[in-house]
Amino acid sequence: MEKACQQDGVSNIINKLCADLIQSDGVRICQQLLKHERCLVVLDDLGNDIEKMRNLLDEVKPILGNGSLLVLANQFQHMLLELNVGFVVTLEHERAILIICYAEGDRINKGFLIHLRETFHMLGLDVRLLKKDEVMSDRTRLENAKVILCIISRTFSNGDLKSMFSNADISSKIVHISYGSYPSTDESIPEPLFKMEVDFERKELDKGRFRKMVNTVVQTLKRHKEIMKPAVDFPVGLAGRSSDIESNIQGCYMTMSGESLQCFGLVGMGGAGKTTLAMAIYNKIHSKFEGSFFSVNTRAEVQDKGRLGLVAVQKKIVGNLLRLKEDVTINDEVHGKAVLSEKLSNINALVVLDDVDEERHLDALYKPLESCLGPKSVVIITTRERKILQSARPTKAFDIGGLGKEMSKLLFYWHDFMRPKPPVELEEVSERAIEAYDGLPLALKVVGSYLYNVSDKSSWEERLTYLQKNKREIFDVLRISFDGLEDDEKEVFLDICCFLIDEEEDLACAVLNACYGMGRTYLHELQNKCLIATYVDKG
Repeated sequence: MEKACQQDGVSNIINKLCADLIQSDGVRICQQLLKHERCLVVLDDLGNDIEKMRNLLDEVKPILGNGSLLVLANQFQHMLLELNVGFVVTLEHERAILIICYAEGDRINKGFLIHLRETFHMLGLDVRLLKKDEVMSDRTRLENAKVILCIISRTFSNGDLKSMFSNADISSKIVHISYGSYPSTDESIPEPLFKMEVDFERKELDKGRFRKMVNTVVQTLKRHKEIMKPAVDFPVGLAGRSSDIESNIQGCYMTMSGESLQCFGLVGMGGAGKTTLAMAIYNKIHSKFEGSFFSVNTRAEVQDKGRLGLVAVQKKIVGNLLRLKEDVTINDEVHGKAVLSEKLSNINALVVLDDVDEERHLDALYKPLESCLGPKSVVIITTRERKILQSARPTKAFDIGGLGKEMSKLLFYWHDFMRPKPPVELEEVSERAIEAYDGLPLALKVVGSYLYNVSDKSSWEERLTYLQKNKREIFDVLRISFDGLEDDEKEVFLDICCFLIDEEEDLACAVLNACYGMGRTYLHELQNKCLIATYVDKG
């Protein structure tokens, strides 16, 4: 249906309505012929111009006879309420449940199970790990699953799989993963949705095949057009961190919904995984809102497009939230603020502003959203700068630190060896490399990928030394925060790195005060930029 907000949209809709009902575009003739008829008319996707929608209803109602039913479908619930419709039905997305079924006693590597769970969690699916015995004792656990991923192993045979699903026609939503040297197919079992083999004793993970399996599952669940797909092959440590933040956001949202827009911040140093976490949260909750948009790497986009960078982001926000097919006209960022305030009024939306590092970004993007979006809206800001979040006055801010030791190992092992554990001869040297990067996901990923396919210990150590001196990918990301410092702040930061690591905070302040005339202020500024951290020694 043509949108009412388009040029001549109302008159075009009226003409089409008459043509469909009586094969004539004459409004008066249509009104006379339908005077004693009961009609069902559905007006779908009419746009977001409330005045034109009112005009349309004022013209449609006199055409239809008594007893007719008029149904309006719109993505914006608040507009239907403003039109005083008889009642509103809210259609919610069906939960995308994925069950991973495995045999507990078959020594299936825990790291592989974590990888499966984290990958699908990152894409917004509701993932449940169930042991074979749990399913066999209560098959109702499978009832709501759209896709069931079965790991065929020593004590989980094709026969078990067949008996488990003997009373249900579910062949179109089963994924077979053969773990170890156990066949994943059986002629008596219908062809599965997807099948692949995993045997870490003989070969590394087939990353391309694994990615294809993931895409097949996501497309089967009809979620592939709605989600953000992070450029991350091994989202280790993601589920726990994103679930904690997501539950906090949901808690605040539920308790404060109806009062005003809620803003949440993710703050941490470059390479800590803020963007990936934000994408996982976005994928999980975006369907609860009337519209959603994720502004990826805002800082880089604004820099790349110069003076029109912020205008480009403003256009994307309006276009995505209103689902426009053509760009909205915005002359400059000041005009863009007015357009956002006018076009997005009262829409309950989820917006993620990723990598915001300047006040003018907030002023051009967040401030108009804060003043115009509906009270059930959520804005998530990721940044390296605590001052940015302080200016945004978030409901809650989350510090994104490094991964713990076990998750750091897993991330490194996947990138280095394409397996959840290293060869025995490289285990000790791997641990030294992991400890050197202190849980920073970007560093673990880059170093692991650089050392991939190097199996000789001496060559491995030589490459690691070379990497520490020459590889720029890690340092280019970390340099962004350093380059944003004033000259004296850079000097202070380098002094801390060289001389004051693990020293008492009071001692560090005294040293800096003696050298630069102030100490605690510099520490505070560097902490705000996530370049240093203080801790309490519990030893």
